[in-house]
Amino acid sequence: MSKLLIVDDSLSVRKALERILGTRGYLTRSAASLAAAREVLAEEPPDLVLCDLVLPDGDGLEICAELRGRIPVLCISALVDAEVRERVAAAGAAGLLAKPFSAEEILEAVDARLGAATERPGPALAIGLDERTASLQASLQTVRDWPGLVFAALTAPEGRVLAEVRGGGAADVPDGRAAELLQLAGRIVHEVRSGTVHHMVLEAGDARLVVDLLAEGEVLVLCVTSRILLGMALLYSRRLRDPKRGPKAWRPH
Repeated sequence: MSKLLIVDDSLSVRKALERILGTRGYLTRSAASLAAAREVLAEEPPDLVLCDLVLPDGDGLEICAELRGRIPVLCISALVDAEVRERVAAAGAAGLLAKPFSAEEILEAVDARLGAATERPGPALAIGLDERTASLQASLQTVRDWPGLVFAALTAPEGRVLAEVRGGGAADVPDGRAAELLQLAGRIVHEVRSGTVHHMVLEAGDARLVVDLLAEGEVLVLCVTSRILLGMALLYSRRLRDPKRGPKAWRPH
């Protein structure tokens, strides 16, 4: 399983990238500065680095120069013009991505550099896909009010996030712990999508993860902190998993 290092001084960007890359099963570590990135690189060299160009203690291109010929670096920048492109190319970077970026752009760029194959939905998925997707997205929104829900996510067969919500239980989980759970969920989703398993319930300390492969290849992930709510999460996922019953909202009573 490939390891990636994310270097960006924005916490929200780091978390977004961790979440996106986690859906593909990539393992990630993050750093908010050049100094922190160098520490991670010394401890455990990754397979690829995603690095912002503007960092508190220097230019992200310094990392490109240091890793040139050894580890590919994808640069990220809010400013992408001819001059920036020239500097990035001269530093030997593997590519340049503009902020704001989409999940598809990130995954396509990373997969291409690491040689990962991206699964695509088959022709049968095109039939009624828009209607089904809208129905699933609407159904997922109904679990937002569950008091013990940390997060819920629905991904398409190719890994694109269709919908994601945070619940009331998120307040009971520290930010660092929530990021760990998201990354763990991403690894499980990768196993489900690869066909290794189709349904999984995993206890992760103070939380429980329910992961299900749905009828048309979508993957549902529910993370709850309440044992009582776990039963409701299982009922909800079973309802979505059964194509004869179709997606239906379940609410805790």
